[in-house]
Amino acid sequence: MNNTFQHVIITLLLVCLMLTGRTQQTAAYDDPSASYEAAMSLFQKEQYGAAARSFDKVANYNGTDADDLMQARARYYSAVCALELQHDDAGYRINEFITEYPGNSLINRAYYQLGRYRFGKRQYKSALEAFEQVEVPELNRDERTEYYYKKGYCHYQAGEENRAKASFAKVISGNSPYTAYAQYYYAVIAFEEADYSTAEQYFTLVKDNREFNKSVTTYLTQIYHQRGEYEKMLALAEPAYENSSSKEKPALALMIGDSWYRKNEYSKALPYFEFYERTSRRSMGREEAYEIAYTYYTLEDYRSAIPNFQEVTREEDELAQNAYYHLGFCYLATDQKKYAAGAFSSAYKLDFDKTISEDALFNYAKLTMEVASDPYNSAITALEDYIAKYPDGQRTEEAYSYLAS
Repeated sequence: MNNTFQHVIITLLLVCLMLTGRTQQTAAYDDPSASYEAAMSLFQKEQYGAAARSFDKVANYNGTDADDLMQARARYYSAVCALELQHDDAGYRINEFITEYPGNSLINRAYYQLGRYRFGKRQYKSALEAFEQVEVPELNRDERTEYYYKKGYCHYQAGEENRAKASFAKVISGNSPYTAYAQYYYAVIAFEEADYSTAEQYFTLVKDNREFNKSVTTYLTQIYHQRGEYEKMLALAEPAYENSSSKEKPALALMIGDSWYRKNEYSKALPYFEFYERTSRRSMGREEAYEIAYTYYTLEDYRSAIPNFQEVTREEDELAQNAYYHLGFCYLATDQKKYAAGAFSSAYKLDFDKTISEDALFNYAKLTMEVASDPYNSAITALEDYIAKYPDGQRTEEAYSYLAS
């Protein structure tokens, strides 16, 4: 009897202890404030998966002591956790928060997070729409830096260079993960605006950055080439040429060839020009054709010069006059006197450069004596034209001697 009584007493005590423990556990579990604080602690430690589960508990709690404001905040932070974890529904959840809680104190941060999410998805137009809703003073310093860079990039993608530049300008002097990116795109915009001094300044700041090194080298070579700083251009471009892709090589070859050409180093220019001729997929411009032709001409490869000079003569301008004039000498060197006479005649008639016109007319007159079907009359006329037009010309006496013979 006594044993039975003792057994009942012990059983009752154990049941009471279990009920007390469960009541305490339930009370802790059902305390939304405790869950929210625990979730915030996890969030600040960047343990977003665990934090999201705790925030969801608070957001879905339906006890009598539920706090609507706390639950709204929990929904916001749960959505941000989804964003940090790159969940597919992150954008939907942040958008849902904005729709359901338009007056919440976190609405500004929600627009900021929505902009970040869309930016990460390369949805730059809609990201910009979200960023435009953000009250910047409410962001902390690091967030403002990220905001201005990403907003600037969205403007740049939208073709709004001035607004992009204004945003990047707020980042380029700092020391953040976004500083180099802002400096690079700030320089790109300056380059596109032909502000080469500013472009060079900011490209130089990021030229050693692995992510930008290759493209920065390309931009700087163009800047130095544009400004006629050929030594600096060649120092950058020739090493880059050796490591460039087959797609990039032709354009680099043309710039390097042009730089050597302008330094009168024609033998150094030629290999680059020849590579460009062989590999470029775009139609060659007249100026390019002239430089290549003149390089061949100077190196006495007249047969290679002829087709390039011919390419230049499609229009009637000073460049064409020069091309015709040098074509005349190329034809002479290859024993094509009839073509040479025609080229000199064309050079004379264009009459942009008076010195070329004068010499071209004299050469045409001389050749007419050799190749015309009626050389006497044609040559006499040409020589008389020369004397009449250039009475004090450098070769007037020579013209008289031909007439006298």
